[in-house]
Amino acid sequence: MSWKMSNIGENVEKVLTWNPIQSSVSGTFRYVDLSSVDKEKKVISIENVPSINLADAPSRARQLVQANDVLVSTVRPNLNGVAIVPNELDGAKLHQLDIAF
Repeated sequence: MSWKMSNIGENVEKVLTWNPIQSSVSGTFRYVDLSSVDKEKKVISIENVPSINLADAPSRARQLVQANDVLVSTVRPNLNGVAIVPNELDGAKLHQLDIAF
């Protein structure tokens, strides 16, 4: 088997973003941060993903995750925060400083 060299941009999609301050809707959303990731099982623990009121959204909650996205902690890599987004969190918001795609 041989591997083809390519730029990472050829194999990934750009992350969708939103601005909680400019949001025209009200209600709550699921907010994923590093504390939501089970570092042993490499999954997002759904019970650790809080629902937050849009009015209380931190300014750093700007990335939208999609089912099957792979999240990798870039700020604290020693914590081994890696997980795949489950279907239940499709469209959730992401703490952009802790986890990147």
